[in-house]
Formats: sequence, structure tokens, C-alpha cells
Amino acid sequence: MGERGRRGAAWLRAVLAACVLGLSLSACSSAAKATPPRQITIGTLYASVGAYAAASTAQLDGLKFWVSQVNAKGGVFVKPFGRRLHVRLIALDDQSSPSAVQSLADQLIQQDHVNILVSDFGSVLTSEIVPLAQENGVLLFDPTATAPGFFTESIFGNGDPDIVMTSLPSSALWPRVVAHYLLARHFARIGIIYGANDFTEAQATTVDNILGAASVIPAVYQSVPTSTTDYLPYLRAMAKEGVQAVVEFGYASNDLSFLGQLHASGLHFPFVFTAWPGQELATFVRSIGPAALNGIFTYLGPPLRQSRATFGLDTAQFLAAFGATDRQPVNAIDVAGYVAGLVIQGTLARTKGLGEQSLRVAAHALSGHMVTLAGPFALDQAGQQVGEMMPLAELHVVGHHITYIVMRGGITQ
Repeated sequence: MGERGRRGAAWLRAVLAACVLGLSLSACSSAAKATPPRQITIGTLYASVGAYAAASTAQLDGLKFWVSQVNAKGGVFVKPFGRRLHVRLIALDDQSSPSAVQSLADQLIQQDHVNILVSDFGSVLTSEIVPLAQENGVLLFDPTATAPGFFTESIFGNGDPDIVMTSLPSSALWPRVVAHYLLARHFARIGIIYGANDFTEAQATTVDNILGAASVIPAVYQSVPTSTTDYLPYLRAMAKEGVQAVVEFGYASNDLSFLGQLHASGLHFPFVFTAWPGQELATFVRSIGPAALNGIFTYLGPPLRQSRATFGLDTAQFLAAFGATDRQPVNAIDVAGYVAGLVIQGTLARTKGLGEQSLRVAAHALSGHMVTLAGPFALDQAGQQVGEMMPLAELHVVGHHITYIVMRGGITQ
């Protein structure tokens, strides 16, 4: 036996002797724990082309930025090993194809053996990875998929949540500010049009339920395919119905078509709401022009909405640092990718191990104890984000710039 072997045998005898002498099981376990991995591997998916490419690459850019930030400091601190570990990010391109998501996610889990799994942008693409993560006992970190249906009991029947929403609140919570504003303004005829997917249908349902509880029934309540690009027939129908307040729930591509066609049509409604201008303002200004946004109501997402961060960079620091690495204007989805990294960082700093259960317990323990530039991180028991809420704002063109007024109920703040 060589010198290394003799040292190893002596070490094992010492551990066993300590156990025999009555040291706690935790001490024995700690002494014999496995050697720390050389790095923490994070696997994610993104879309370089297709319907979700712009948002997906923005989310990936934010996550990449977080990786660069922690690696510049020597890596991310991992509690079980008491040290910082370098972070390696593996990103596979699903090209906005839900059918490609499962095979690529399976590759990340089975071949690349990633320690952390992060879903692609949005509910449509994430819906394909949720069951795969559950079947493999992997906790899924979810930056932007906010459909409430993901947050149900585990497929194993033990009631454990298998997914953690990191960067946006549940979409069933988003539109409460819209519904209460509509009631405060006493609109008699309201039109709601929404994409036929879990993300937007949840928002429409919330508004409809709140209005219904106040005995207000929408004059128009219309579902359309998520791929819809022609909204003129629906706009004309609502004008014919005498609709005063129009609420459109879609993805950014839907909102762009809707607002561009509304502006070109010459139709006017006293109140118009769409979800995405306040989250991707520069994209909307560039694509349809500021005039098409004047007077539009929207959710106000970061970085337009600012929070005093207690963890990670604050808004000004993020704009300066991330802006130096990315040529595009910073939007809410960039922030979402970065915040997902912060949640992973906070989880690893608290976890007792890298297994699904340990990570889940640590992520939930983080709830209520971290505020990022996106707002307070807060989870319910199912893993839904109930913090980081976005207020309602009205956009206005002032000179060559867009400004906004934040609303509370029916009152300007």
C-alpha cells in the first residue's frame, strides 16, 4: 500500500473510532461527506428563433450575466461544502418548439447531469419541461412561466411542489390591479380579449371573477388563438358593442399587433390595457412608435418599476453593469433571468444538499427573506411567486419620450 493509501486507511479508522466513542451521527456524516464537485452546473433552454426568441434570449442574457457576476467573485457559495464553486451554464436551443423541449431537457438531466435546472421563457415552453422534471425528481427553477396550473401537487402524490417561481408573480395575481381600476372608474361596458393559453387565460379569468363579484358582466369576453396577428375584426366588434374599456391579454407579439392595428384603425376607447409595453417599452417604441402607446395602460415591470434591493444589484447598478454587456435596452425579462440566478444563489447558500428535496426546502426558506430589484421574493406553499407584484401605469408621450403615471385603484399616484 502506498503512502496515499495508508493515509486513507488511517483516516477511515479515525472516523470509525470517533463513531464508536459516541460522537454524534452528524459529526460522523460530516467527516465522511463526499468531496465537493469542481463546479455547479446549471442547465437551461432558450430559443434563438421563433415566436419566443426575443424574450427567451433576454431571459438567457440575464441568467448569463448573473453567472458572470458570481464567477468573478470566485463562484457561488454552496453551504454543504462550505465554499464557493465555479458556475458552469449549459444552454440548449429549443428554437421556440415545444416538441423539442422534452428531449433537450432530458439531455440536460440524463447526459449532462446538471445540478440545477432552469426552464425556458414563458408558460408554453415551460409546460413541456414540468412533467419531465417531476418524473426525474428534479426541482425546476422557473423565471417567467406564471400559469397557475403548474403549481399543483406532485405527480408522486406526496403534495410536494416540484417547481419554484423565481422572478414574476403568478399570472392569476397580475391583473387584480386592472380589475379594481375598472371597478373604481365605473366602466359600464368592458371588453376582454385573451389568447387561448394558460398564461393569458388565467389573467382573463381573474378579471372576469373580480368583475362578476361586483355584478359587472363584460360586454365582450373573447378567446383567440395565441398565434393571432389580426385584431381588427375584434376591435371593430367591440366598437360596435359600445365598449368603453378594452383589456387585451397576450404575449408581447400579440400586444404589438393589437396596439399597432388599434392606432392605425382610428378607433378610440376611453381605456385600453395590454400587458407588455411596461415590461418591454423600448421594443414597443421601436416597433410601433410612441404615438401608438400614448394613453395606453399596462403593467409596470422592472427596471421601470424600481425596488430597494437587499440582495444582488439594485436597479441603477444593474442598468449600468448589465447595460455595459448588452447592446439592447434593458427590459423586464433581462431582469427576470438575473433574478432567477439570485434565487438559485440564495438557495445554494441555505441548502443542506443538492438533491431536489434539499433545494426545495432551502428555496422556500428563502421566501420572505430576500428583496431583489424585482421586489420581495415570496412563495406560497405550492411554489408560486406571490411577491414582486407589478402596478398599473398609464403611458404618455411627452416630447420625444415616454413617461408614465402609476395608478392605485382609480387614483393617480
